[in-house]
Amino acid sequence: MQKTRRIRKYVVRVICLVCLLLLPMTTSNAASSLQLKYDGKTVTYKKSTVKFTMNGTEVSLGNAKGLIIDNTAMGYYKAIFEKALGATCIWNSSKQKLTISKFDKTVELTLGSKTAYVNGKKKTLETAPRKVTYVKAKITRLLVPVRFVAENLGYSYTWTNSKATGAIKCNWMEFEKDGNLYKYAGSKVKSSYNGQNISYGNMPGLIVSGSAVVNAKKVFSTTIGLSYSYNSTKKTLTLKNDSTKVVFTMDSKKVLVNGVEDKVTVPPFRIKNCANGSTYTMVPARYIAEIFGYEYNWNSNTITSEIYEKGNVPALAAAANASICFTLPKEVSSSAVKNADKYWNKKFTITINGDCRQYLKEHPVSIRNKVVTKHAITLNASGNTQITFTTSKLQGYKVNMEDNVVWIDVGNPKDIYPNIVVLDCGHGGYDSGALGGTAKEKELTYTILYTYAKSYFNKASSNVKAYWTRHDDTFVTLNDRAAYAKSIGADLFISLHMNSASPSAKGTEVFYSLSNNSKLKNGLNSQTMASMFLKSMVSVMGTTNRGVKTAKYVVIHKNTVPAILIELGFISNSSERAKLTNTSYQKKAAKKIYETTEEIFKKYPTGRK
Repeated sequence: MQKTRRIRKYVVRVICLVCLLLLPMTTSNAASSLQLKYDGKTVTYKKSTVKFTMNGTEVSLGNAKGLIIDNTAMGYYKAIFEKALGATCIWNSSKQKLTISKFDKTVELTLGSKTAYVNGKKKTLETAPRKVTYVKAKITRLLVPVRFVAENLGYSYTWTNSKATGAIKCNWMEFEKDGNLYKYAGSKVKSSYNGQNISYGNMPGLIVSGSAVVNAKKVFSTTIGLSYSYNSTKKTLTLKNDSTKVVFTMDSKKVLVNGVEDKVTVPPFRIKNCANGSTYTMVPARYIAEIFGYEYNWNSNTITSEIYEKGNVPALAAAANASICFTLPKEVSSSAVKNADKYWNKKFTITINGDCRQYLKEHPVSIRNKVVTKHAITLNASGNTQITFTTSKLQGYKVNMEDNVVWIDVGNPKDIYPNIVVLDCGHGGYDSGALGGTAKEKELTYTILYTYAKSYFNKASSNVKAYWTRHDDTFVTLNDRAAYAKSIGADLFISLHMNSASPSAKGTEVFYSLSNNSKLKNGLNSQTMASMFLKSMVSVMGTTNRGVKTAKYVVIHKNTVPAILIELGFISNSSERAKLTNTSYQKKAAKKIYETTEEIFKKYPTGRK
């Protein structure tokens, strides 16, 4: 009997042991009867303690474990937001208010209150901030609803219930420069050399003021082979090869190229990547590539700075970034491809010698720009193929062709053309302007500034893109003429008129407005522009110099760029009218307007390429 009892006891013990072994293992962050004090009570916390991660790295909370209170994950604000996220945290003990700020976001919380403010806008919390005492650790900490704070600072937050973990992720890169913290949410730029991707490591290229800046050492020294040296005392970077030496000064647009001063649109800078604590020298990719004689192509589809040795750029690689791309039969030469801008209708055309419709049907045109809304392929009256592209808004474009690959860059005019002028043919439509004999001012301004000047501004060698306020005998309001320059991003505005007074009045005068005479960064203003045009127009027309004058004419007074109004001569004076209506003089005037415009852009460059 006793033996039986002993066997029974043994079996019971074995069963108990097996049951214990089969019990689920508790997670490492499970609380073991954690004693807490909050809301005036002492409680035994039996739920899982909470972990938080920042970009995959666990946040060190010490003894102030994260808790779940009222179904909300709560955490110690200093450990999470001040130390891990680098936010500025200010506790006002008299107001019992906590302020957490980072970049352009500010979250205000009040102890025990469900009312919060984000950038001054009132919001309601599910769970109020609490002061919690961890009894065993003998510490009291202010816990806040972590998801609410993280998301309202702009971070993403993901809760994993099985792991009791709140994951905070940054949707941008954070950098430190000159002791200040910066947020970068733009594209991460890649680089390639002769078609091979360059390994960046932890520091991608960035987009700054519309230009790609890249890791100078990684791209231009390690990969391309330029000599690299950085002087931390002078804050200068020197890159050189056998024939070229370029010296940059950090945060300065001034550059020395073989001892001669030059300028960059985006200055180089030193920056610390907060993700790894390393500092990098960032430089404008296009400028350096081109100054050392390399080909450069920006590929917006892959966000890549593509650098090639001279003559090593594949046509298809160059075309990869284009808004429009297509191929032509091998027998079609580049001279057989022409283009015409119909900007007033938001269209432009490409004309190709011969009938290429079947070829283009079999090899379709590729369009990668949403602004290009449609295209039509037709045969014109001369039997040539015409492709008409329509855009949703006025756009500039640049046609390239190599190895029978045609690619067209389409964008806002300022992104395509280095120099832009608006030419305003005075009057038009029912507004004839001044009359003299059988001559009408509207016809003279149109003939000179459109019919004849167009051949100069639109020629292949022209460095100036011209837009006209009217391209036919149409009435355009003065306010619309003045606003046109701003609407297309022009650099200059020139309005042409003919004067009228007594039969004896004669001469040329140029007007500008005192209210539109501010100097641009390149030093040009309306008065300087007026002086240059007056001198050139008097010389070509052989008229009396009546001087530069000021007036509040709408087209120059309400303009936003250097603007002038030329009174070329007096239509009311018979001798000057004879010149103004003479074809030879008209062509000379048109050519001189073009040449003077080119001269202004050369003397006062826009800085665009």
